[in-house]
Amino acid sequence: MPLIVDDQTTLDLQYLHLFGNQRTVIRLGCKNCLDEDPPVTFNNQGVGLYDYRGAMVYARVRHHF
Repeated sequence: MPLIVDDQTTLDLQYLHLFGNQRTVIRLGCKNCLDEDPPVTFNNQGVGLYDYRGAMVYARVRHHF
């Protein structure tokens, strides 16, 4: 009998802004913004098939000299 796994939908958002000289970039984002819990699945080594970390917020700034 096949294993039936519930589906999972996540919301990932990202914003990128180039400053006037376009040498500076800021990137803000969120992965799994709604903090949806994944379905319970493990393979025979005990490793889950989904990302269990929950919501993550990140920022990145880059400047070219």
